[in-house]
Amino acid sequence: MAVFGRRRREIDVANTRAESADAAAPDDDALRALEDLFSTLPPPRPALRAHALVDRDAGPALLPTLTPGGDDPIAPTPGTPLIERDTSLDRTRTEPQGERMAQLEQSVQELLTIDGAVGVAIADSASGMALAQGGHPAFDLGVAAAGNSNVVRAKLQTMKELGIASRIDDILITLDDQYHLINVLSSSGTEGLFVYLVLDKAKANLALARHKLATVAGQITI
Repeated sequence: MAVFGRRRREIDVANTRAESADAAAPDDDALRALEDLFSTLPPPRPALRAHALVDRDAGPALLPTLTPGGDDPIAPTPGTPLIERDTSLDRTRTEPQGERMAQLEQSVQELLTIDGAVGVAIADSASGMALAQGGHPAFDLGVAAAGNSNVVRAKLQTMKELGIASRIDDILITLDDQYHLINVLSSSGTEGLFVYLVLDKAKANLALARHKLATVAGQITI
């Protein structure tokens, strides 16, 4: 009788466990619905994080760029150093050029103090471009400098063909009412440049003007 009662209790426990398992098992229709729902969702996107980069052309700077690997789209990666822009690099690039241009302008103003000087230009014989100019000679100094660059190149080429190794001091062009003086620079850093000086023939002392032109031209550096 005791054995029968124990067997009866084991059967009841087994039935109870089977009913609980059936209740917890999900319905097949519900599983298919969930699978269809998840199949229509887009894949998860990786989080974005800002990193510090350096623009090699513009110089050191903190440039935000978004890359996968974090939860905060703005905060930089932990441990990434923040690089502050060094403005001294900009000054290094611009100051020498500004100083050179200022020196050329100063030379132009000094030459304009010569008696009878009405126009001055410092130009590149290769390109014909005037690097600095001043005065009012009643014509376009930039165009005149470009034209006289042809004169300089032609003279240098002729000397080369003739085997003349001497240096040109100056080239003088005499008009009815003007002197046009061209001093070809040949020092280190100024080779290829020339100074173009326009003088009023009635007011200028040609000998003194040539001396002053040679002195100032010898002081020009680039």
